Amino acid sequence: MIKTGKKILFILIIMLLSSCAYFNMYFNAKKSFNDAEDKRKINNKIDKVLYENSIKELSKILEFYPNSKWVDDALLMMGQSYYRQEKYDKAKRKYVEILTNYPNSDLRNKTKVLLAEVEIAMNNYDAASELIETIKISDIDIDPLDLKKLNAELSLSLKDTTKALNLYLEAVNESQSPGEKIIFLEKASLLAEEVKDYKSSAKIYKQLINNVESREKKFKYTLKYSNALEKKGYTDSALVIIENILSNEEYDEYSLEGDIKLGELYYSLGEYQKSYDKLDEILRTNKKNRDNGPFLSETAFYIGEYYFNYKKDLENAITMYDSAGYYDRNNISYKEAAERKRTITEFQRMKKKIPALEVKVDSLNSKLSRIDKKLEGLKDSVTFDKKSNLKIQKKTLTKDLSKQTKEMVKSKMLLAEKYLYDILLPDSAEVYLRSVSRFKGLPHISSKALLMLFKMDTIKYIGFPDSILNDYPNTLASNAIRKDRGLELITVIEDSAKFYFNIASDLFLDSLYVEAIDEYMIIANKFEDSPIAPKIMKAAALMAENYIIDLEKAVDIYTELKQKYPRTPYSNFASTKLTLDSSQQRRQPKQKQKSEADRWYIMDRRND
Repeated sequence: MIKTGKKILFILIIMLLSSCAYFNMYFNAKKSFNDAEDKRKINNKIDKVLYENSIKELSKILEFYPNSKWVDDALLMMGQSYYRQEKYDKAKRKYVEILTNYPNSDLRNKTKVLLAEVEIAMNNYDAASELIETIKISDIDIDPLDLKKLNAELSLSLKDTTKALNLYLEAVNESQSPGEKIIFLEKASLLAEEVKDYKSSAKIYKQLINNVESREKKFKYTLKYSNALEKKGYTDSALVIIENILSNEEYDEYSLEGDIKLGELYYSLGEYQKSYDKLDEILRTNKKNRDNGPFLSETAFYIGEYYFNYKKDLENAITMYDSAGYYDRNNISYKEAAERKRTITEFQRMKKKIPALEVKVDSLNSKLSRIDKKLEGLKDSVTFDKKSNLKIQKKTLTKDLSKQTKEMVKSKMLLAEKYLYDILLPDSAEVYLRSVSRFKGLPHISSKALLMLFKMDTIKYIGFPDSILNDYPNTLASNAIRKDRGLELITVIEDSAKFYFNIASDLFLDSLYVEAIDEYMIIANKFEDSPIAPKIMKAAALMAENYIIDLEKAVDIYTELKQKYPRTPYSNFASTKLTLDSSQQRRQPKQKQKSEADRWYIMDRRND
């Protein structure tokens, strides 16, 4: 009996020790988790080590006591710890394990909320929405602020940014924890910027400045506060804020970004020389290293803007835009600089092109004048051949003159638009627009130039709208005038090769290849000066070659294409085709020409 009593006592001791060990593990896990949560809420810091300690203790419980009634609690705490560590896959597995294996757990609703939070973090918005629909709100044992945060994140997933912003701002007001308040403020700040609510943005950054402790963050949020004020139109106030923080020696370590902002604000206020001096100082006094690269790149870009927009010194602007890439190429400033450089380069190329075209036009006019004099001075005894040759020369020169004149007018219009919209020199744009408006041969372009002049100065060019309606009634510019005056609009068809080519292409789509080829050739001949004309001829030749199998017709079109557009890719393509056709004819016996009926039979897909 005594032995039996000792045995029972031994078992009880083992059970007691086991129970103690279990509760000790759970106590340690809970303490590490709670300490980590306190740090997160008070100081806005994620202590991954404390969360890891909690996970280790909880893992022991799951291994040694898999049948304990507290397993679901352990799984839930593990999932939360993984979530804080941003190990979303592992957190999801723990939550799913609760929902799958513990159907009677009183933690199911809370688990669904936390799992929805994980799904949102993993961008699985549909899954999160489905989970939330199954949750009984009355049964949830969860912090109301966490629930508000979850609803804010769900609103974001549904692209309702404004609702999410308002929820985070409500959470800021309700939160009693400084660290938690910072978390909500930071999230709200990003959303306010996204929806361009700079009034809210300014308030949020002012709160962040007062709530964060580190100098680095205070400086960062001061810059953002200044930026929000500038966006609201309070540039003077933004400048004062930046000048004040830069005068404080405590922030010298972070001053580079602030100095750049200062230079930018000077520029915005029209203090161009002060802006240049500050930005130039930044480049001269800061080390050219990897850390400073993005900031120096941004500085070089703004100096380029100073030369481009204020000084109109395009060469120095290009130099600074190039420097932006020298300091760093992986930032938005370099991309903006590269785009600006492309604009300037294209402008300079076009500006050089126009004098060359003017020389060609003058030369052709002179040649035509000389031929006219020769024709007028010819005596009746002059041979017919000589007169005929002069007339052919005149016809060729007239055609070339028309082509070069149209090219010159189009180029002047493009240059005028670049002066007006890219280079921001309206006076120079006006000179070219007046020149274009006097040319009657391109009604759509001339009327557009007249309309642009009128919009630039409605008093000086007060009569231009009437001129557009009278002289160019069937243009887009005339419709713009009609719209302003409340008149009925008309259908405008621009007389262009591209327009008619698109219409003729319907014949091809309807398998009317012969008709399409004929229509293409009519368009190509009518608009032979158009850049799209050789493309239309190439399409016609390929159709003849591959669709109606009329090689003779294809050769004729390729030959014409080669002669009309020498030294172009289309001419090279035609030459290659003609060479291949010639070699094939030498290798193969001449075949009898197919009849029209035979060709249609070949094209009929039902006979394949």
